Amino acid sequence: MSKRWLIIILLISVSFNLAFIGSFIYLHWFHPHPQPPVRNEEMRGSRPHFGPPPFERDEEIRNLRDKFETIKHSLMLE
Repeated sequence: MSKRWLIIILLISVSFNLAFIGSFIYLHWFHPHPQPPVRNEEMRGSRPHFGPPPFERDEEIRNLRDKFETIKHSLMLE
C-alpha cells in the first residue's frame, strides 16, 4: 500500500475513534439520565372501596335484584 492510502485509512480510523469517545463522553456526562420507573402503587392511585356498592344498600334495589334472580332462574329451568 502506498503512503497516501495508509494516511487516509489512519485518518478514517482516528475520526471513528474520536466519534466513539465523544459520544461516550456526551452520554456519560451531559445527557440527562432517565428517571426511575414509577411504582405500580403510584400508577394505580388509591385503593378501591371494598364492600357492596352504595346502590346495593338500598332496600328497593335489593328486592328488585332478588326478583330478577328468581325470574332468571325460572327461565333457565324451562
